[in-house]
This record gives sequence, C-alpha cells and structure tokens, in this order.
Amino acid sequence: MLQDSYTQRFFRLTPEAWAFISRLTPERTVEETRNAFLDSHPAQAPGQRP
Repeated sequence: MLQDSYTQRFFRLTPEAWAFISRLTPERTVEETRNAFLDSHPAQAPGQRP
C-alpha cells in the first residue's frame, strides 16, 4: 500500500506494480527503470497507456 501524505488516501498496488515502483531511484529515469524491468520480468511489466 502507498499513502498520499497530502490527502491521507491509501492506494493498494498489485505485486507487479510494487516490484516496478520499488526499483525507482533518483539516479535513473522512469523509462530506464521500465526498460530494465522489462528485460528481467517481461511478462510482469506494467503496461503503458498512450
């Protein structure tokens, strides 16, 4: 679960979404993180909406 500290709302994530989000760092862009996640977990990567 994630909590929005501004609104105090909680958000439940799928295991796949959490696996992706937990890999985000200030040193890499979201695109770089997504590409690395796709390489290691191609069937579990979250989709991208146009």
